[in-house]
Amino acid sequence: MCKRCPICVDLDGTLIKGNVSRIMIWRYLCENPLNIFKMIWWIRKGRCYFKARLASSVCFDPAILSYNTKLLDYLRSKKQEGAHIYLATGCTAGFAKKIADFLQIFDGVLASDEHTDLRGAVKAAALSQLFGAGNFVYAGDAAIDVAVWKKSGKAILVSPSKMALYLMKNRPYELFM
Repeated sequence: MCKRCPICVDLDGTLIKGNVSRIMIWRYLCENPLNIFKMIWWIRKGRCYFKARLASSVCFDPAILSYNTKLLDYLRSKKQEGAHIYLATGCTAGFAKKIADFLQIFDGVLASDEHTDLRGAVKAAALSQLFGAGNFVYAGDAAIDVAVWKKSGKAILVSPSKMALYLMKNRPYELFM
């Protein structure tokens, strides 16, 4: 078990009740519905390119997000106990850093950029390289997080999807609803 391991927290569906990219897509389209044509062009160049362009095109205020207050309270109590906490997300670095600055509980941010989509096995490899396999706690919610939970020393499932619960049925985890 990981008693003094850093806690790595996913953003979409875990720290927030929603998905930053979807929220920003909606905002961008509300600014001008014709932006759909830019978005189609961006997505043709790939997921990472799309998310990077969206991040540079939308004014983002992290205060508008619906945060999981129960999880935030847990993280704040762990922070007071001396835990190191990292935001580890497939969201773009620009959005992720703004959220981290807003919440002021994170020791670092690992996020997607224009070349790397930090999700699933890619996130698992990045966290394992940074902390060592089995030397971090990971809080997530989705089936794609199973790859990360397999490399973590402790798995925290936050309001998990049915598929995530099914895939983790033979592995130990802490359930956080």
